[in-house]
Amino acid sequence: MFARLCVAVLLCTACSSETAPPKRQLPSNGGGVCAAGITQGCACAAGSMGRQTCAAGGTWGACECPMQPNAVDNPVDQPMQFDAGPIQPNEPARDCSPGLYLGTYECEISLFGFPVPLAGDVSFNLSINETTVDRECDAADEFCEDLVISENGGTLFGLAGLVGFETMLTGALDCRTGEFRASGLGGRWGAAISTDPNDPDALWTVQDPPQGMFDGELTGTHSTSGSTETIAGDWNLHESAMDITCAGPFTVTLQP
Repeated sequence: MFARLCVAVLLCTACSSETAPPKRQLPSNGGGVCAAGITQGCACAAGSMGRQTCAAGGTWGACECPMQPNAVDNPVDQPMQFDAGPIQPNEPARDCSPGLYLGTYECEISLFGFPVPLAGDVSFNLSINETTVDRECDAADEFCEDLVISENGGTLFGLAGLVGFETMLTGALDCRTGEFRASGLGGRWGAAISTDPNDPDALWTVQDPPQGMFDGELTGTHSTSGSTETIAGDWNLHESAMDITCAGPFTVTLQP
């Protein structure tokens, strides 16, 4: 009995003294004896697994590792990003168009003490303002000149009886807000004459020398209805020498 007990103790001691089998070590890139043609796993950079093949001479070949995304030798194409610049919050789309705007105006003028209706044509050509093409107006700007009246491209002419009023126009349209502002430059008034007496359809102008000069302003708002673009607002004329004033509405429409 005692002998059996000793044998059991010795067996347990032997069992407990046995070391655990070593963990399998992955081969390094090359070296070692192997059977030609077999493959085994191998360690790659960043902890990934590769594969190596035993060469004819019985040595392991180099470790073949998977290509890494965005690696220098295998870049992944990325879509190009374009900087659209700062986006103003709640900024409406700009839908105003350059081109010829043509329409009419009217007001009642006090001429030599008599009230006389004054009516006529307004036309101007709006073009893209080259100074603002490559930049965005600041949100704090009160008025941004997106489209401007082309040089010598704006005129206003009207008749009050046989008296003509004409001026060149300069101004601009803020497409973001729809606000339009224009001023009359070197306005002249006096006897109205035809530019060609032999042509009943010829334009009219003010005879030289004019009887007086005047200033004027157009203020309005741009609007779009379907494919029709309109600017409507108020026309104000004032002549300081004779204290002549005339205020009334105007409307112009973009021509096709």
